[in-house]
Amino acid sequence: MEISTTSVSSPGESERIPLLISQQQRQQTDEPDARRWLMMVICALNASVSGLLLGGMVSIKVIAIHHYGITLEATHWTAYIFLLTSACFSIPISWLITKYGIRKLLIVISLLHTITTIFHVFSYQNDRYLVFMFGQIPAGLAYSILLPLLTKLSLDWFPLRERASSTSFFFFSCIFGFAVSIALGTCLVKDYHDAENEIRNLVIGRLVFAIVAMVTTLFGYRERNVYYSRTMNNDPLALYTSLKKLVMNRDFLLMSQSYGIYFGLAITLLFQVNPLLMEKFPKEHGTLIGWVGFALIMISYLSTLIFGVWLGRFSSYRSMAIMLNVLSLAVWLLFTLLFIETASFFLLFVVYLGIGLVALPYIYLGPEHAAELTYPIDESLSTGFIVAFGNLYSFVFLLSFGAMTSKGYFKSACLGIFSVYILSTAFAVASRSYLRRRNVVSGQVTENTVTYSQ
Repeated sequence: MEISTTSVSSPGESERIPLLISQQQRQQTDEPDARRWLMMVICALNASVSGLLLGGMVSIKVIAIHHYGITLEATHWTAYIFLLTSACFSIPISWLITKYGIRKLLIVISLLHTITTIFHVFSYQNDRYLVFMFGQIPAGLAYSILLPLLTKLSLDWFPLRERASSTSFFFFSCIFGFAVSIALGTCLVKDYHDAENEIRNLVIGRLVFAIVAMVTTLFGYRERNVYYSRTMNNDPLALYTSLKKLVMNRDFLLMSQSYGIYFGLAITLLFQVNPLLMEKFPKEHGTLIGWVGFALIMISYLSTLIFGVWLGRFSSYRSMAIMLNVLSLAVWLLFTLLFIETASFFLLFVVYLGIGLVALPYIYLGPEHAAELTYPIDESLSTGFIVAFGNLYSFVFLLSFGAMTSKGYFKSACLGIFSVYILSTAFAVASRSYLRRRNVVSGQVTENTVTYSQ
């Protein structure tokens, strides 16, 4: 099958690039399909399992350090392996998504999750940390496949007006799984003397959840035939050409760096703010601090819903990116000042919840921004590109800021995060946003016309 081409151009450009699915297929996917809600549930279930496994030993790190006789860094590496595999493999895996379709890869994802939880079931004894760690590798690979797949699934099943909201829900489901991991760890694993039995119950619960997701995927998920495309099948040159276009797209590169830094800082906050609060309030608020991360993630979806509806109507992606970066910068500055100057846990808690409203939503909504900037390049490829940077920055920030907090340089860590937010905001301001996909798919303009949004 030949790769069709189109001539969507931005200022200063005019060349034909691979169109990985046909215009007719894109218009067909804009017709609502009642089955899309079932497919959303199935995909969200797999994304939640991925987030649950991303939690690794981080959600039980205090007990895990005592039970397995390991360091704090060793518990963090059970999550870092996800970030590294995604940074390395998200871009090449996006080619597999186009080649094999969503259903087959969702089945592979659910199978890899189940394999990981089987390893976990055999790792609850105190001399089997390496078994647990080795088991994280399949789930890390599944995570690398899943993130680029989410935008593709949204494109496949949801009309244009619902796409920002559906994509954000899929990405939120993954972070929600991480929140569930924190909650389960806090509730189920809390006794040093009975740690082995409690960890066993926790990993058995993860196994059951993974099996339910796998069975549901096998028997419930179906491809939507109007979209399923094999245009890159047996033609790696199309992947190379598309990647070349992405790298040459100035505005997309700026956006990808802003998104990557924002993504990395958000993941860093999820991991590092709890240690900051525990250092300042080591005894009196220990249990409540354990729930802070869960509350942060849950409240983040409130603003995401609002932004998703707004983008569905106005597609103001650049304005959204700038607004969320600026607000994250301002709220984190307030948190830093309060952390340094006040002893009020209540004030810090309220401000931290404010961080959830502004420091996480762009993770969920950014892939749709990338899709608009890079049309007609396949959405899974643009998503794979930006999440690879996001996970790479997450790894770098967690190592650097984590080292600062572990050595007691808490003020330096807070100010360092603030400085990096400034850089992310600068990239967002410098990038222009033009509505390639929305205008062409809706038939409002011809394919070589670009409309810039604010």
